[in-house]
Amino acid sequence: MSKNTKDTLDQSYLIYVRSKDCEQLTANFNTDMKITFDYAIKRNNANQDFHLSLSTAHIPFTFFQFSSNLDNLIINVDDSPSFILNEGNYDIYELVNLITLSTFPYSATYNENTNKITLLNTDTTTHTINFTSSSLYKNLGFTNEDILVTSGNSITSSGNINLQTIHTLYIHSDLTLTNVITSETKNISNIIDSINLDVNPFEIISHSYYESAPFSSILDQQEIRDIGFSLRDQNGRLIQMNNTNFEFSLLIELHNKDDNESNIIPVRGRRSEITDISTLPTPTQQPIQIKQQPAPKQAPMTLPQPTPIFINNNIPVQNTQQNIQQQNIQQQNTQQNTQQQNTQQNIQNTKQNKDLNDALLMASVLTL
Repeated sequence: MSKNTKDTLDQSYLIYVRSKDCEQLTANFNTDMKITFDYAIKRNNANQDFHLSLSTAHIPFTFFQFSSNLDNLIINVDDSPSFILNEGNYDIYELVNLITLSTFPYSATYNENTNKITLLNTDTTTHTINFTSSSLYKNLGFTNEDILVTSGNSITSSGNINLQTIHTLYIHSDLTLTNVITSETKNISNIIDSINLDVNPFEIISHSYYESAPFSSILDQQEIRDIGFSLRDQNGRLIQMNNTNFEFSLLIELHNKDDNESNIIPVRGRRSEITDISTLPTPTQQPIQIKQQPAPKQAPMTLPQPTPIFINNNIPVQNTQQNIQQQNIQQQNTQQNTQQQNTQQNIQNTKQNKDLNDALLMASVLTL
């Protein structure tokens, strides 16, 4: 998932939605609708994704906590409807009075300390309350079972009374969201956001951007041209607004995805392209130590052996001495030539070793 930050933000759109401007998809409900834009909101490149979040919402509390849509209006006695509640919003005292004053063969009392209701059989005969086929039982704290109550006896709810049938509103969409999961489906959901129901009936429910953490849903699609919305309760049922309109706004942002490859230094193959060795990345391994190559060993210098001189008694002494002097001079010249050749060979070998070391050093730098 891309990080939703100012550094990655490329473009943003704020969409204001009024229920009365949208196409209604379900008869008699203005909470299932669709809006189509004149042009599509598209990504600027393939390295972007959409982030969607609920910015604001203003919803009048004109729906009922007890209605046929919620299926919580009837209590059956002896397998027939005995108490039928009119649609509306009630507190516990209003509800207790309606039960007691109706033809329902039970009177009702409320215990404020335990938040439980007691039903007393005021008839002269025994009756069975069929909670298994009744819709108004859970709000009164009873379980889904049939209970027989004799004349003059009573039953008390095992659970607490809960008249807040709808306690959370959810805005759904038909967009392909990728990062919203619910405990009900244990899988990806299309819920954009939830709205707390924290006001009294007939007041305005307000929601702001900062009440959602903030959080944004990531969309897995190329563009947005039309969006379907629905306003539902915590059980997925459409809210019946009783022909009252509502408004909300959405924030759509285009974010660039993270690209770690953009920080990779390209490899260069020629020395002429490297202008500053200090800018090269530090190697993660120790550099290879280049050993200096010793100069090649020279064969030991062999001095020419002196040529034996045979003295001929017939040769004059003077000529013999001259010959000896000439031979000595030739030997000296030969030694000097040999020394000069050895000196030149050493100089050439030293130069070759230096060139070799320079080449090895440059090769190690280029491979770092």
